[in-house]
Parts: sequence; structure tokens; C-alpha cells
Amino acid sequence: MNRTVLVIIFLLLSIIKLLSRLVTDTPAVLKRRNATNVSFYSKDNINDDKFVNPTLLVPGAAKLYVPPYELPTDIGWVRRQGIFQASTVHYLRDVKNITDRAAKGSCGKALDVFAWMMDEVNARPDSFLIVMYGQLLHLSREGDFVNNATGRFFDDDIDTMVSAKTFAHVASLEGELFRKFGWTIRAFVSRDKKYLIFAQMVSSCGHAIGYQPAKASATEPGVEIYIVATIPDNYGGVNVSIVKDLWQGTIFHDFQVFPVQRKTLNSTGTSYPIHLQLPNRVDLILECLYGNWKVYSSNHAGGAKNCTKRKYA
Repeated sequence: MNRTVLVIIFLLLSIIKLLSRLVTDTPAVLKRRNATNVSFYSKDNINDDKFVNPTLLVPGAAKLYVPPYELPTDIGWVRRQGIFQASTVHYLRDVKNITDRAAKGSCGKALDVFAWMMDEVNARPDSFLIVMYGQLLHLSREGDFVNNATGRFFDDDIDTMVSAKTFAHVASLEGELFRKFGWTIRAFVSRDKKYLIFAQMVSSCGHAIGYQPAKASATEPGVEIYIVATIPDNYGGVNVSIVKDLWQGTIFHDFQVFPVQRKTLNSTGTSYPIHLQLPNRVDLILECLYGNWKVYSSNHAGGAKNCTKRKYA
């Protein structure tokens, strides 16, 4: 056997080995991406402001699409967008695929799905997906998504906040999400039927297909994805930037959100570590949304909160 043949055989074996790694695992034996070397937004190690705040909109920004809809990049439109202004729900796949998958059962667990998605997001240094609202409250107060004693979720869904660009990336992963876990994504369409303004990652199992913009039901808690944008504003005569939630209408100072913090959580609800992103000033955000958040109450964050009225530093 000559040297050329040996080289060809070696190359073929290498290709076979590489392809074997790309074969989709079942959820039970899913291999996790190593996220220990993730670069998070930090003014200490990233000087470019677009990475410190990847939701910042600028005039003439490139358009982003999740066909057949667009994601909001127009400053004027974002400024005018009101509270809970959606017209319908758009599923990112044929609903028959979803009902067929639901009939098979054995969809992935919520925190396994969320841990996987956070690894996918963190692998891109310009991506932004933070824990927010009710789930941020429970993480800060109880220290987990689930009750250690009962294994039950503290909240009925996992609230997150995402940039339009990151949502476009998350949407591009829907095929893999469906294949690995039996989950899909549905998104709320703005009243002018042009933009996607909010989304939900939801398990096919137990999900009732519906087109009204409302909470999604399934056998597992869903992941609520609040799309946000940062636009210029004026605060006491000072030009500042505010972060606006395009579904609930709540606004924050950008310093309350950015740069994000990182935290690795070993939760009772999954055997995988969850590499979280959290807002910069958790204390100010929770104080605005819930008041005395350290004491249990039945209060919800609600909509149209103005967290820019809190102290500026």
C-alpha cells in the first residue's frame, strides 16, 4: 500500500469521525457545549460600546428578519410602540409538525432546554439574553428556578430579555431545538403586522395551538422572550439611553441593564450547569418592578413601568 493511499484512508477516517460528532443526540444523552471560556459584556475587557450594549439602535441600522417578518431596528417605531400591541401569533414551523411531535411525547425538560440555549447564545460574544422579571426575582430571592424540596418551579415560565439580533440567532436554532427537545418557538406580531416584538419557546407536548397573543400552555414551563431595544432619551436635561421592552412597554436606564453579569447556576431542575446572563443592577430593577422584593408577595411586574425614575447612579 503506497503513501498516497494511506493518506486518503487517514483523511476518510477523520471525516467519518467528524461527522459522527455532528449526529444529533437524544435529549437523554445530549452532549453539552463547554461554555467555561465565554466572553461576557464587560467594560473591563470590551471597549467597544456595541458589545457593552448590543441592543443600542442607531440611525440606518441594518434590517433583521425572521421571515416573513422583520425585527424592530427603527428608532422612531420603537419610540411609538405602546403596551401589549400585537395582532397575532406566528409559529416558526408548520403547526402539524408540532401536533405530530406532541403525540409522540417525551419532550425535553424546561431547564435542560434553557441550559442548552444559554450555551448557544453565550458562544456568540455579541449576543444578549438575560434572565428578567419574575424569574429574576426568584433567582435573587430563592436562589434557583425550582424549589429544592419539591422540585416545582417557583414561576410558571422563564422570563428573559433579548436583543433583536440575538433573537434572530435564537430563531435560527429552532430546527435544532425541535429536533433535540421537541420544542418550538412562536412569536407575537405587531399590530401593523410588520415586526416581531415578543416570543415564546414552548414544548410541543401539551401545547394547544393558538393565534391569540397570550400565555402559552404546555407540559413544561415555557421561556418568555422579551425583545428590547435601546433608544436615545432625555433625563433631567441630560441625554441618556433607555432600554425599552417592546411587549410590556417597560423602560430602564441602560446602566441598569448593561454591562451584563454572568453566573453559573447548578439548579435542582437540571443536571447541566446553566450559564446565565443577569442585568447589571438587579437591585434597582427589582425595586422598581416589585418594591420590597426581598419579602414574598403576590405582586406581578405588570406593564408600562418606568424604571428611569429611579436614581441615575
